[in-house]
Amino acid sequence: MAKKTQTVIKHREINPAVSAILNFILWGIGYIYNGKRLILGISLLLAMIIMHSTVFYLGFHFYLTTAGLMILLSHLIISLALAYDAYSDAKS
Repeated sequence: MAKKTQTVIKHREINPAVSAILNFILWGIGYIYNGKRLILGISLLLAMIIMHSTVFYLGFHFYLTTAGLMILLSHLIISLALAYDAYSDAKS
């Protein structure tokens, strides 16, 4: 008779604050850190890279225009919402 072995999988502690900070700074990284919603995390990270690449193309003086300031404000609002969502996701 074959001997059965048990495999023990250790789950790492996920800190909700770290998840929120990561998602605020780089969209999607908090989701990747949580190990949940990986496709969403990678998609958000790619979207953020593309968005900031256009700013490098247009130049940083673009942020001094009204449109640039509106983009910065919307970026801040989205970052706060994603940070809160990653925090909530890590707590559950």
